[in-house]
Amino acid sequence: MSATSPTQSSTANISCSIPATHASGQLTFINNGSSAVALQNTTITDANGIAVTFNGPIAIPAINPSFIVVTGFAVNAGSAGNIPQFDIVKACCAANIVVKNTTAFTGGQDAQPNSKIQQSDIDSAANVLSGTLTQRAQTNLQRQVMSNERVVDGSLHCQPNITSDHLAGDVAKTVTVTVTTTCGEEVYDDQTARTLATSLLQARSGSDPNLGTGYALIGQVALSETVVNAEGRVTVQVQTRRLWAYRFSTARLHQLSSQIADKGQIDARALLL
Repeated sequence: MSATSPTQSSTANISCSIPATHASGQLTFINNGSSAVALQNTTITDANGIAVTFNGPIAIPAINPSFIVVTGFAVNAGSAGNIPQFDIVKACCAANIVVKNTTAFTGGQDAQPNSKIQQSDIDSAANVLSGTLTQRAQTNLQRQVMSNERVVDGSLHCQPNITSDHLAGDVAKTVTVTVTTTCGEEVYDDQTARTLATSLLQARSGSDPNLGTGYALIGQVALSETVVNAEGRVTVQVQTRRLWAYRFSTARLHQLSSQIADKGQIDARALLL
């Protein structure tokens, strides 16, 4: 079954600027000593004062190999962090340690004025609505479940439908986003499944070839269910349990009664046994 939320719209202003990004590249630390060296986060500068760093701690071995390569990144965002290969070749951080940037740093970009709609503008406006609409769709879904039905665990799925009056890349001051969410899940008729399983068990009463005649089911039926939801297919297994007991027929009881008539208790018990 499925349920769809009402449609709602949200208007958002476009981002005024695209944020600057940090450049990154490889830093190689070489150990010229005879002992391993551990380094915490350290700031390293090139000849122009561009600062780069790395995520420590790191351990630089002394032999086999005597170096370690880590990812470094510019401390400050912007294109200035795009330093060329081997712009840094210097002693650093501890005795006997030399560091080199063995690759050029790339990816640094300055902040840019923006007059175009970004996908993030559309996503932000949609996210304002999605949580509430998903909850409303789920509430509508729960109202559809009948008293004799059971929801299959793990079968709930929700899909938002998002439209906007502008696309990413359009020049505009605002963007209006419209969202509706459809949720669905699997249910099955629990009461009918149990009734069917019980009737199949009742149909076996007195017909089990391993027991012979005279046996019947007594007491309440014990039921247990296993529901498997895999690869879009739901399988419901209902197991029934009930006690078999031998039941004397009326004719047999009359026959036994006539056999023990006029006998004492001890003799009657011995005959019945």
